[in-house]
Amino acid sequence: MEIKKSEKASLENKKLLFTEIGLVTALAIVWGAFEYSSKEQQVAVLEDTTQVLVEEEMVAIQNETPPPPPEAPNIPVLSDQIDIVDDDIKLDDDMFMNLEDD
Repeated sequence: MEIKKSEKASLENKKLLFTEIGLVTALAIVWGAFEYSSKEQQVAVLEDTTQVLVEEEMVAIQNETPPPPPEAPNIPVLSDQIDIVDDDIKLDDDMFMNLEDD
């Protein structure tokens, strides 16, 4: 196959030159950033040098007596006696027989 580009239009020959230009530019930017300095500015501030004495007010401390503790709840006395009760209640069994959905 025949080469259609000319050697003059090819950028492969200039790849090293463009890399060097980029490195020099980056080095110049870094060097400029390190050399940059700002001057300190003195700011004039008007300060009030007079001191005002403030008297603190004395507040009387009141000792409050704590409220009495609440009374203990009455706890029922449990006994070991068992009461036997007759189970004479009859239930309708029809209520449990019809569990199907209609």
